[in-house]
Amino acid sequence: MYLDTSVLVAALTGEADTVRMQAWLAAQASQVLAISEQVTTD
Repeated sequence: MYLDTSVLVAALTGEADTVRMQAWLAAQASQVLAISEQVTTD
């Protein structure tokens, strides 16, 4: 599964969409989630 950096930031920080992004991630079928090192640059 590919996630845009903005989704990861919203899920992992205290933003307005944090709860919504965390719920969306929790609802996804069990899949491997790979995070590129590029995320740290973004």
